[in-house]
Amino acid sequence: MIAPSRRHAPLLLGLVALLLVPVLRSRFEEQREDDCARPDVLAQLRRVPGTGTMAERWEKYGPDVPQWVEAELLGNDEHVKLRAALIRSFKASDLYTRPPHVLLGKLEAGERLVEQVEVDGATLPIQTLYDTSSGREAMASYLFVYGNQPVERPVLAQLASAPAQAWSGRRPLSLLIVAGPVPTDRRPQARERAQRWLVSAWRFHRDACRP
Repeated sequence: MIAPSRRHAPLLLGLVALLLVPVLRSRFEEQREDDCARPDVLAQLRRVPGTGTMAERWEKYGPDVPQWVEAELLGNDEHVKLRAALIRSFKASDLYTRPPHVLLGKLEAGERLVEQVEVDGATLPIQTLYDTSSGREAMASYLFVYGNQPVERPVLAQLASAPAQAWSGRRPLSLLIVAGPVPTDRRPQARERAQRWLVSAWRFHRDACRP
């Protein structure tokens, strides 16, 4: 048997790598790993302080969305009606490309603020967007959780864990969000309410999901 020339080795390795891509991709897309220890507890969003009327959005559930729970926040008035949601999806890009859309529909971000909030030894990168386009006044504050850790840029966290997930399976991304109409002069109070809820929701999520 004649051994292949060494000068062809890089080409052969490249061909093998190309053949492996669809295999690894198929395995990654088919396998899923829910790294939350007690996901059933997350459906009980009313346990989060400040949460009012709650409802699960069954029509939003599908193979990629294991949970979608929404709630009204306590303390709303006629000018500020904040809603909250806890959403988990294996198709992370649906959540991190335009997170406010899940509660507000299309939102044009006129101002973006990221606050690093220290909670129980963890840093929560809480992001807030304001929209004043076309006379609209709205706010959305949200936090991503991936691998049971708060993250600011989910896509970077996904890329970092991609090699391991090729074998263990995809993990879901969690989005904790508060959004609603907020007049400009009520922004500070609304952002404070949203932050309080997000901190409590993070603790709730952490306690339910940790092993």
